[in-house]
Amino acid sequence: MLFQTLAILAIAPGYALSAPWHHGPSRHRDNSTIVNINLLDSAASIKEAAAFPIEAFSTSNEEATTEAPCTEEDDANVITGEISTSTSTVKRAALLAALLPKGQGIRLWSTAQGIVTGAVQLSLSAFNPKSITQSAPAIFSTAPDGTAALEVHFKSGSWTYKGPKPSALSFYGRPLDFTGAKEVTTSYQVFFPSGFDFVKGGKLPGLYGGNDPSVAQGCSGGRRDTRCFSVRFMWRANGAGELYTYLPDPSFGSDFAGNTNLCTTVSGSVCSSVYGASVGRGSFYFPTGQWTTIAQRVRLNDPGVSNGELELIVEGESKFTIGGLRFTDSVNTAPVGLQAQSFFGGSTSDWASSNDQSLFMKNFNMVVTENF
Repeated sequence: MLFQTLAILAIAPGYALSAPWHHGPSRHRDNSTIVNINLLDSAASIKEAAAFPIEAFSTSNEEATTEAPCTEEDDANVITGEISTSTSTVKRAALLAALLPKGQGIRLWSTAQGIVTGAVQLSLSAFNPKSITQSAPAIFSTAPDGTAALEVHFKSGSWTYKGPKPSALSFYGRPLDFTGAKEVTTSYQVFFPSGFDFVKGGKLPGLYGGNDPSVAQGCSGGRRDTRCFSVRFMWRANGAGELYTYLPDPSFGSDFAGNTNLCTTVSGSVCSSVYGASVGRGSFYFPTGQWTTIAQRVRLNDPGVSNGELELIVEGESKFTIGGLRFTDSVNTAPVGLQAQSFFGGSTSDWASSNDQSLFMKNFNMVVTENF
């Protein structure tokens, strides 16, 4: 029974065995059949582990030795030792795949140390921050599960950057050279503690871009422009998730007519003539008390062509892709960095946090997956 359990766990999603045990009247370890999962180099290792042949775990009388039979204590050690270690390995590989759903690309920046090759330590300087709002500080602390994280604290009664201070988060990070970048994937993990009150909703970080860094910061807060764009994440009531975008709408001309796809392609989307577009609202939900891995893929349009794309990916699963977009009509527009903002709101006090509470983020990544 133990042998069969090991064989099943070894090929089931989320499990792998570093080296098989042949379990029968006696025990023999066969080191010639080892599942090799390289976390730092390839998310494809998950597929290798899942495809590991069950035949490798079959018993063989020819391999029997004079060792003593396995005891129940030995069985327990195999399960708690070999399986727990291997399960942890595959979980880390799954996290790598969720954080880098399009691979390591042409160049990348990451704070996912121990998961992504070349990752840097999570700190404010790692983001190369600009335009820091002192009343909405970045707090580096420990998440409820004991891991290092960027904490965003919200004071009761705060919304946007109004109300009691200090509260919320706001800076613009430029951690990577985006010269010539056409497609960028941005990802990280977010943790809403148990009991977190989502109220009506709030913002989370995402990609921003424009003709130059100063102009790029102009597309949010009810401001649209043909020279900039932003794509942030957002939570809504009860933890409903979405992408929250500022792209030029058809009021800027017929060239941007395709951007109405943001309003019509995915169910739950809501567009505003004043504020950003709520894209795919409720296409996923943020749970409380656990980490959620979220990613967005932004593919800029070619100059003069409405062929841009926007994709939402949660826990490695693509939720939707919207095409036919025009992020800009300028050959000078490029991704700039991470619009690292988080706050309750909404522009009115009925969006305010109901109590003092925090959320946590970690394992940030920005990857250039295609150049022009």
